[in-house]
Amino acid sequence: MLRNVEFYPREERVDIMLAFVEPYNEEIQTDSQKGYTTITFPNAHMEQTREQNIGGTFGIEAIQVAPLDGAFVVIILGGDSLRIQTTKLIEGYGLRLRITQKPSDPLGKLKDTLNDL
Repeated sequence: MLRNVEFYPREERVDIMLAFVEPYNEEIQTDSQKGYTTITFPNAHMEQTREQNIGGTFGIEAIQVAPLDGAFVVIILGGDSLRIQTTKLIEGYGLRLRITQKPSDPLGKLKDTLNDL
């Protein structure tokens, strides 16, 4: 069960902090379409939809966290070429989603690829 959601929009990134009642160890699923990105958390529940207007940080208009049939989903509206990194916190009781824009210059793309290795 998702206990809390906090949004931290910054100029160069957006962090979403998720706090769970018990450790969350499932695989999350990411899907990007034109105009939005979804991140699905299977076998996790939440009670109430949360939404945050982001104000155009690298094209992101808003982020919504909502329940979805035995799961919950994070929907990122807007933003192209997003990089989403997940970090477990506090032994799985917390999870940070860090959203940044993928670099467009050749050197930045090379650094991004090396970070993935």
